[in-house]
Amino acid sequence: PPHRWYHARYGGWGASRLDETTLEAVETIEPPQPYPRELDTPVSGTPGMIVRWQADSGRGPEPDVVYMLRWETLESNRDMPRDVIPPPTELELYALRPALANR
Repeated sequence: PPHRWYHARYGGWGASRLDETTLEAVETIEPPQPYPRELDTPVSGTPGMIVRWQADSGRGPEPDVVYMLRWETLESNRDMPRDVIPPPTELELYALRPALANR
């Protein structure tokens, strides 16, 4: 099974396939996502927008469903003022079954 990891200095999320006997990483793979990859593409017409996700922090009524919030925003600007403030975007709630998202 894949093992997910996060490293702030070296690019964020990653994943490795582990040898089940030794637990050594035998292959670096694309990190599995609980949502379809096409949802990572911004739909806003504002240049420089990126997609952000936040997973739920609890349990819902269906144990195989993950609830996630999706929104579009500009990259961090280190609290500096922006020349142009983009229009607001939708905050969307998704109910996902992760086993089906990466087909």
